[in-house]
Amino acid sequence: MLEEHYHKYFDTTQPSPFMSRIVKLKGNGNVVPGITHVDGTARIQTVNRQQNEKFYDLINEFCNITGVPMLLNTSFNCQEPIVETPEQAINTFNNTALDLLVINDKVIEK
Repeated sequence: MLEEHYHKYFDTTQPSPFMSRIVKLKGNGNVVPGITHVDGTARIQTVNRQQNEKFYDLINEFCNITGVPMLLNTSFNCQEPIVETPEQAINTFNNTALDLLVINDKVIEK
């Protein structure tokens, strides 16, 4: 999530740049149900422009469109070990119903 917004959603006083902390959501978690654990917590990663300009800009554009300053990060696999290489990503992409794959600056469409 964009670092400048974490305090609006999460009960914490510091950013979490390494996705290494689980924190309580403010309110009941209904605002972002896809990331809310059953105990009302979530594992967050904050991003600022200095850390990763491209990822920050992507999340920021998503926020401009939707009003939500975060994206869901999930494992990329389909009944196989988690994808670790571009070759594995392309193989998984070709064998699933995904429409689009982005690797660095390359966009692959079916």
